[in-house]
Amino acid sequence: MISATARMAGKGAFLSAFGAGLVQPATAQALAQQVKYLKSDGAKVTYKVAKDSWLAVSGTIGNQIFYQRATVDTIRFASFRLTYPKAQAAKWKPIVARMSSCLNGEP
Repeated sequence: MISATARMAGKGAFLSAFGAGLVQPATAQALAQQVKYLKSDGAKVTYKVAKDSWLAVSGTIGNQIFYQRATVDTIRFASFRLTYPKAQAAKWKPIVARMSSCLNGEP
C-alpha cells in the first residue's frame, strides 16, 4: 500500500491519500471496513453513500469535519480523507467536491 499525509501549515487541515494494488479482488464489504476504521477513531458519521465499487463518507471527529472517498476495482484501491476545522467548512466544501469528483468510481 502506498500512503501519504499532508498537513496544511497554519490551516488546521490534513489530507491523507492511500492506494494499493490488490492481490485478490476487493468487495463492497472491504469498502465498508473504512467506516469501521473511522468509527474506531471516534468519528460520528453523518453522511454515507456506499455502492459496489465506491464509498463516500463524512462526519465529525471532535471539532473537525472529515470527508473520505474510496474506490476499488478488481486490481486497485484508492482513497483520500480530508479533515479540517468546522469553522473552515465554507472554505473546504468546494475543495472536497472537486477532489471527490476525481475518484468517480475508477481508481
